[in-house]
Amino acid sequence: MRLSPRRSLKKVLTELSVPSREAGLRTSFASNGSFEVADLKNDSSVHASSISSRSASVVQFDETANEYYEPHLKELDRNNKDVYYTAEEITTFKKECTKLAHLLRAEQETCLDDETRWTTILLQAYQGFCDAESADEVMTVFESNKVHLADVSLGLDSWVIRRIHADRIERKRQLISKIQSIQNSSFHTESVKIHKMGKASKTLSRPSRLYAHHLAILVAGIVEQENS
Repeated sequence: MRLSPRRSLKKVLTELSVPSREAGLRTSFASNGSFEVADLKNDSSVHASSISSRSASVVQFDETANEYYEPHLKELDRNNKDVYYTAEEITTFKKECTKLAHLLRAEQETCLDDETRWTTILLQAYQGFCDAESADEVMTVFESNKVHLADVSLGLDSWVIRRIHADRIERKRQLISKIQSIQNSSFHTESVKIHKMGKASKTLSRPSRLYAHHLAILVAGIVEQENS
């Protein structure tokens, strides 16, 4: 994405001077399963009492052999404002991106043909990845949901298409809950638990992984056209 956060973003915000309107769609596509939320636990344990004092060894470092290398590049200076953004600048960028997302959403809502909106096509693609049950169905989604994405919309799709964002949050919640349920189970060995947690992660993250791959293909096509 060739969009400078210092210049182009403000220019885009000026050009998209359309009244912002909030989208009301926040329904999650993920509805299967209900679990409880918990943190991951560390299954490993260390018993200090099992270490024999007779077998304990002492490690020492020769501090006189330390070597210090003075950095020669001024670019490494963390206080160099020409290289690093300040906290205030980063906060400004986030606010501008949020405003840009609102403007893009409003612009899409005023589009007369709903079927040609890039937000509609990408939402259909995500829904298709949620429903696809075979490789052929996945390929059908790839082929039937192609759309040209403007540079300014890249990276902001989930901010503009709130239903995708809401579904990802729900799937993350389900995954955390599923992991806790597996960890608390007393009917499986540790290896079985690890396998089940990996399988749950792949299953619940599948739509997002396919969607990300789909966006990458679309962007690659745009770059190829521009370079041809």
